[in-house]
Amino acid sequence: MRVVRQFHFHGWPEIGIPAEGKGMIDLIAAVQKQQQQTGNHPITVHCRQEQYEFCYKVVQDFIDIFSDYANFK
Repeated sequence: MRVVRQFHFHGWPEIGIPAEGKGMIDLIAAVQKQQQQTGNHPITVHCRQEQYEFCYKVVQDFIDIFSDYANFK
């Protein structure tokens, strides 16, 4: 049996991005805590169109930064 836990962020407006980042940071912290408690299972993300574009850009920037700094070890 597999358990799927869904996190739902309610603070995203219909148009644009949230005025503050605290809610998103709290969501990320909750997901990280769940990951630590359950053994780092895969994560899936579902977004509306505008959110998808924003989240994709953030993830892509994170990957680019990680790639840049990974070589400094």
